[in-house]
Amino acid sequence: MQGKVSKKIIQDAEKEASKILEQAKKEADEILKSAQEKAQRIKEEAEKTGEEMKKREEERLVTIEKLEEKKNLLAMKREVLDKVFEEALEDLKNWKVQRYVDYVAKKIILSISTGDELVVPGRLHSNALRKQLDKIKRDRNLKFEVTKEDGDFDFGFVIKKERTEIKFTGEDIVDELKDKIELEVARRLFAGDTDKTA
Repeated sequence: MQGKVSKKIIQDAEKEASKILEQAKKEADEILKSAQEKAQRIKEEAEKTGEEMKKREEERLVTIEKLEEKKNLLAMKREVLDKVFEEALEDLKNWKVQRYVDYVAKKIILSISTGDELVVPGRLHSNALRKQLDKIKRDRNLKFEVTKEDGDFDFGFVIKKERTEIKFTGEDIVDELKDKIELEVARRLFAGDTDKTA
């Protein structure tokens, strides 16, 4: 009888072991399946994050490239503006004698206030200007002096009085005009530019 009981216990134990093994296998399969699903989700999220990061990096590089292009374009336009003002200064230096003398003499007379001023003419047409100023001084009975030496500039003059100087050189005229019209010139020159990166 004891053999039958032992056999029965062994059979029951084997059945129970089989159930436990089957249950453990099911649980292991579920754990493995869950782990595989989790791994797949992590992989998909990593790929998505990688794509997003790649896309952001590409956008950043495009933005940098566009900014560099704008910077280069602005530098080229700045060169154009500078050239326009350089040409304006050269145009002043190319005035005919009578136009130059009449214009500069008029500006000098308008700048004289006390009669103790010293006028320093530029190198351009300086002898003709001195003659015109001498004539104006005699005709209008004005008192101011004109240096025998030319200034270190081409167009215009400098008036010295006590501790002050009035500069009316070609460079000063162009700089003043530049300040006044640079924005307008730039607006016209750059009209048609549109901000496509914004």
